[in-house]
Amino acid sequence: MSSGGCARYLWVRSDYTPQTFARESYECERDMRQGGYFGGGIVGQLNAQDFFDRCMVAKGWTKTRVE
Repeated sequence: MSSGGCARYLWVRSDYTPQTFARESYECERDMRQGGYFGGGIVGQLNAQDFFDRCMVAKGWTKTRVE
C-alpha cells in the first residue's frame, strides 16, 4: 500500500555533522526571514522556501528526496 502526501527531503553533504547542519540551516532561515517580503499566501511560502534552498545549496548542501 502506498501512502499519499508530501514527499520528504533531507539535506546532505559529505562532511555532515548535526552541529554544522543546525548552524547553517539556522543561518539560512535567519537570512530568509530578514531578507524581506516574499509575497502572501502559497506564492510567498514558495518564494521563501526557494530563498532558503538556494542559501543551503550555496553552502554546499544537496536536497535529496527520501523514498
